[in-house]
Amino acid sequence: MKTRITVIVLSLIIGFSLFEWGHKIGPPFSIPKALVLIESGSKLLVPLDVEQSRFVGRRGLSQEALNTYLREHGGWAYRENMGSMLIYGRNGETLMVEGRFSRGYWWYKVM
Repeated sequence: MKTRITVIVLSLIIGFSLFEWGHKIGPPFSIPKALVLIESGSKLLVPLDVEQSRFVGRRGLSQEALNTYLREHGGWAYRENMGSMLIYGRNGETLMVEGRFSRGYWWYKVM
């Protein structure tokens, strides 16, 4: 009985530790893991690489999520849309992001 309780307690501690560690892992996310994060509803936009130059987002609100992300992580302000390119500006600099819709998701690449 005592060993059973010890095993249960250790399993809970290990499971909780893995759960917490798993949620704190940052990019790069593999594409399947990014899609799971999007489909679970925990994220609208997920960076796919360390440089954060590629993103995948849910259809619908992903452009707003990208606008918010770039504003908070670099001070970029949305300017305009030119076809598939989203144009952002900051202190006279220009950032262009290519967006395309494929297989039910928006795929963004910072140029």
